[in-house]
Amino acid sequence: GKGFWNEIRALTEIRHRNIVKLYGFCSHHRHSFLVYEFVEIGSLAAILSKDEEAKEVGWRKRVNI
Repeated sequence: GKGFWNEIRALTEIRHRNIVKLYGFCSHHRHSFLVYEFVEIGSLAAILSKDEEAKEVGWRKRVNI
């Protein structure tokens, strides 16, 4: 829908070291897909949800992200 195209438009304009790059997209019938760069360490949500890994990311760094 409209949100999908707005996200594509925004992500093609954003260049920031903390935001993954959008490499491509596909919209076929009722299915829409975004193709992002691979992030080896996983998502920020996954890192912050694990106690051991979350300890490595202090609050100051979290705010800066």
